[in-house]
Amino acid sequence: MFFADKQAAFREALRVLKPGGRFLFEVWDRREEIVIQYTASEIVGRALSLDPGSLLAPPYHDVTTVRADLTAAGLTEFMFEKLPERSRAGSAREAAIATCQGGVLRSHIEAHAPDRLEEITEAVAAALGEKLGTGPIDAPMQAILFTSVRPTSL
Repeated sequence: MFFADKQAAFREALRVLKPGGRFLFEVWDRREEIVIQYTASEIVGRALSLDPGSLLAPPYHDVTTVRADLTAAGLTEFMFEKLPERSRAGSAREAAIATCQGGVLRSHIEAHAPDRLEEITEAVAAALGEKLGTGPIDAPMQAILFTSVRPTSL
């Protein structure tokens, strides 16, 4: 999901796979399926006057698009599986610190408002607490596992 030219990356995977070899990769599902990241990106986006969707990894969860890109690269036998999981933290504040101070959101905060890191972290903690409670956090998150195969006749 981080490659700018996904088809080029897939062609490279095809090149190094043995005939019949399987290519697997995983991406995050829609932002809304990852509750802590979604909530944090909304608060950070508002604080920085930026589009929340621009603050996280570029979306690459549309099954039809991924299938087309894999097929264009020469891979076959496309499959996917949604992987629902849980994101856990000791508290809303711990989740906010991990999300705002230990991930990609921190780079945006530091680039646009480095003096507001604590303030924005506290705002995210408050929003997470309101949404998920003040005790231990147990929130849904979801990834998608894609699988395809290098044809045996290449």
